[in-house]
Amino acid sequence: MRSDKRRDRRNIRRRDFESFRDSMAERWFGHLAEADERHVYFGSAYAFYVVKGGRMGGHDSRLLEVFYGNRPVDQTVETVSSGTGLPDIRTRFVVESGAALEYHRTERGTVFCLLTPARSEGFSPSESAVVLAHYRSPDSLHSPFEIDAHWRALMSYFECTALDGDPRWFDRFRVGWLRFTRPLIIGGKTQIPDYQAALFKIGEWSFTVGLSGAILFGIQWLIGAPPTRGAG
Repeated sequence: MRSDKRRDRRNIRRRDFESFRDSMAERWFGHLAEADERHVYFGSAYAFYVVKGGRMGGHDSRLLEVFYGNRPVDQTVETVSSGTGLPDIRTRFVVESGAALEYHRTERGTVFCLLTPARSEGFSPSESAVVLAHYRSPDSLHSPFEIDAHWRALMSYFECTALDGDPRWFDRFRVGWLRFTRPLIIGGKTQIPDYQAALFKIGEWSFTVGLSGAILFGIQWLIGAPPTRGAG
């Protein structure tokens, strides 16, 4: 009986994600895009997509992607080898990809929401993604307020990472806060949030200083020396 309940919980989480993916996401994100003045530029420059199953053909039922597409931003001339043994000259476009939200359902039915930056060949942030949220109960995605927060994070991140971005102070603040409080994926590995790393260092320092004081007090007590006190 207990195993059936556990399986039921996983199936409920899966259905909650599928309901968001199939019945809500495209409509909600479409409304948010239409109401955002920044989308006028980004939508025309990059094009905008909400794709069930992901941008690589839409075949992954565990994935929903909300993303801005690619656009050429420059071109370069390259020298490549040819069948004749002589160098061949080729012109290649340099492409920038837009920012994106990715919703990944795990085998347990929980959902990770990732925020990925705009990037080009020579311009991209150190992180490949920000782990915006981990939903152990994906029915939280049925809240328009939650999706609105994701949209605002997407637009601020896009402004801060795009070649032609024009971030305002609240965009910089929001992105800085996300980078400080959320796990970042760098080099394919998930890093602990900066605030947790800072707390660990403070705790380690406090423990080291406190332990050193305790050891010194113990040594003084053992050899019969009076503990050091402040003058006066």
